[in-house]
Amino acid sequence: MHEALYPEGLAALGLPQSLIDHILATHTDVSELGRIAAEAGARTLVATHLSPGIPAATTDTTWRRLLRDSARRADFGGRMVLGQDLLRVPVSRRSAGSR
Repeated sequence: MHEALYPEGLAALGLPQSLIDHILATHTDVSELGRIAAEAGARTLVATHLSPGIPAATTDTTWRRLLRDSARRADFGGRMVLGQDLLRVPVSRRSAGSR
């Protein structure tokens, strides 16, 4: 599970620059999630706490495209899932030595 920020979507909201600067400094750009998942050896990454979380600013279709692009650039072959309210994600224990 990882939070995700789409800077271009955020910029379109007309927020004060000081708030935009703070958000950019404290959140992870969605373009980095594929690399982070690959480096962590994750099989699935769920993007959550989306910013902006306003569908009119960034649609689910756009979020899914951004996740696919990030995975492709990082050669991450696992699943990229767009988190939704009340989403349930099954978690299984890995066997010793597996990634």
